[in-house]
Amino acid sequence: MYKFLVLLLAVITLAACNIDNHEDYNTLPAVTVSVNTGEVIEAADNQPIYVEITESEVPVEDAEVEIEVWRAVDDEKSAEKYKLLHDEGIYATAIDIREEGLY
Repeated sequence: MYKFLVLLLAVITLAACNIDNHEDYNTLPAVTVSVNTGEVIEAADNQPIYVEITESEVPVEDAEVEIEVWRAVDDEKSAEKYKLLHDEGIYATAIDIREEGLY
């Protein structure tokens, strides 16, 4: 009986050691992504898209950014993918809008 009690106390003690560490793994950095599509007003090729990414209010300079664009009435599988390139704190690319509508 005492062996079981000692084993149980050891397990409880070891299990309680890591309770305070969970906050370190559960806190995520505050990432903000701002997308500017202000110049996309009609269907045309090479429409500019600008994206600004910050982490805890500091600009992210080394992200790999890709966007997918598709018409809202179409299936997501028809999306076109575009890689954004970084230049002076802003990620940018040109997208092709072939038809009028909501994307």
